[in-house]
Amino acid sequence: MPPTRKINAKEILKDIRSGISDEDLMAKFKLRKTGLAVVFNKLVEAGVITDAEIQQRSPTRGVKEFMPAEFRHLPRTDLDFPLPIHDRSDPEVVGVVNDMSDNGVGIRGISAEVGEVKQFIIPADELFQIAPVEFNALCRWMSKDPADGTYLGGFEIVDLLSGSIGDLQVLIHNLTLEDRATMRSRLV
Repeated sequence: MPPTRKINAKEILKDIRSGISDEDLMAKFKLRKTGLAVVFNKLVEAGVITDAEIQQRSPTRGVKEFMPAEFRHLPRTDLDFPLPIHDRSDPEVVGVVNDMSDNGVGIRGISAEVGEVKQFIIPADELFQIAPVEFNALCRWMSKDPADGTYLGGFEIVDLLSGSIGDLQVLIHNLTLEDRATMRSRLV
């Protein structure tokens, strides 16, 4: 195993804040994407830069590409069928849950400003035999899919108002392939 290299935090922080691209940072500090993600994580953990600053650097990338799964604090459930989610303040605004953990959701199709708190409802009662999940969530990052311009966002659940994200995750994990195919055909 190669020895761990030390990177001057002040120097890379200065470069980040000056607007140097990820590619240029990787070249300058001889890092791969995962190495750069580790550096970004360490800077966030040290409190010298915020998640929002890091996410603003790469608005066309989703958090999954940016922060590899091994850096997540809680396991995520990726969804392979469209699970609708509604903006409580405007029920006509409907998005799709891409993934979820006990404390957050990845959403496609609903825009928000980083730092904004939104109230969401997942109408689980329409799809499963459990109560709807309603919660307030803080927008941690927001980007647009370069392919189709759809908003992609990561939201941290700050207040669970009703239902249970955990129960919903368990139910989703236990769906059969046939159940998932039915969900995809019903919700498309």
